[in-house]
Amino acid sequence: MSENNKLLLSVFSGATESRNLEFKEGFNWEAEDSKKIRDELIKAILAMSNTPGGGFIILGIKTDTKKKKIYTDGFGIKDAQSFIKNEELIKKAVHDYCSRPLEMDIQSELHPDDSKKAFVIIQVEEFEKWPTVTSKPSTTKEDNKKIPVIEHHAIYTRSKLAQWSSIKAGPQEIEDIVETSVKKYDSHVRSLGYIRAKSRNKDVNEWLSKHQKQAFSGLQKLEINTYMEVVVRTDFSKDIKKVELRDAARESTINTFGWPIAVFLDNREEYRPQADDRGLFAEISTEKDALEGGKMFDYWALDTYGDFYLLKSIFEDKRNPEIISFNTRIVRITEVFMYLRNLYSKLDFNLNQKFEITLKHGGIKGRKLGTLSQNRLMFRTYQIKVDEVVTTINTSIKEFEDDPSGVVEKFTEPLFEAFDFFTLERKILDEIVQNYLNGKIT
Repeated sequence: MSENNKLLLSVFSGATESRNLEFKEGFNWEAEDSKKIRDELIKAILAMSNTPGGGFIILGIKTDTKKKKIYTDGFGIKDAQSFIKNEELIKKAVHDYCSRPLEMDIQSELHPDDSKKAFVIIQVEEFEKWPTVTSKPSTTKEDNKKIPVIEHHAIYTRSKLAQWSSIKAGPQEIEDIVETSVKKYDSHVRSLGYIRAKSRNKDVNEWLSKHQKQAFSGLQKLEINTYMEVVVRTDFSKDIKKVELRDAARESTINTFGWPIAVFLDNREEYRPQADDRGLFAEISTEKDALEGGKMFDYWALDTYGDFYLLKSIFEDKRNPEIISFNTRIVRITEVFMYLRNLYSKLDFNLNQKFEITLKHGGIKGRKLGTLSQNRLMFRTYQIKVDEVVTTINTSIKEFEDDPSGVVEKFTEPLFEAFDFFTLERKILDEIVQNYLNGKIT
């Protein structure tokens, strides 16, 4: 049994249209009154060539969309033969509408239950390297008599939605086409003996993944469950020497409150920052903090492009491990941006340039929202039912300098809302942020 026979058998057994299978009524290619339906078929062929995997178009099947039924009646032998006889003419008609040739094959199959009827099966291959773009409009119009059946400079494809149809590619379909084109281009490049360089994103992801794995391993050894994690991805084009990076990191810490963000210790060999292939990193792990008592863990890494990673135990564990202190969280998030401001300024990066920053608080399920400040009180209990809160934004140092409370609030608001929808008055946030910027903890 041929592949076409199997395809027809599947249709007779209940197979319906899909992204890679389209049904159309039969017609005679040579008929004078078939110009519009010919153009509709050409559009369907162009669309199938831009659909991942290509597909089949079967002529001779009527679709009733309202009743959701298909009628596998086939169409006349003479009409079906008009496609076989004119195969090269049909291919030329298709190619006249696109700048690049596409691969297609046309065959006919007799109706299994009616020897006077047949089906035409058009197999269309997925585009070879670049998507099929129309090079001219058709003279035929849609039913509204305004838009051509085939528009100029259009990319047609099969819709990803359930109501399968040939459409001008939308955002979801364009994403598929671009992904396919990139894969085909990569394959072509490799066939020529070249190796594509890794993208910077891939390099950054590998670097971050390596340090994240190492950091969480150290955290787990101390059996610390609650943490703050910060990931900063930049797009600064300036590549800094590791010595300059080390010196800037040393001078950027904020020594106002407890162990600072990205604490830099030169006086202990085991805590001193070390160089790696992309920058430097440090791990500070203690069973008992000499100043505050209790376990303490800090891990940070910087690369020469300004990407930053931090995993840090939280200050609240030393004072009251049952709570998350809202004022302490505000202070720490503010300090992250103060540190980045100092660092990027010393490295002479563009402070107007945006970067992506992700901040996560993890291991916090069951904690109550509270405060470690004697000057602030909580009058009811707010408890969190989830184990982590993650927020990602795109911002810049200039945005932080212009509106520090606004930037900090983008992280504190989703964190506090997770505690039974707690909302902090903006004036309290402003006061804590501004005081910390001025070297005072409130």
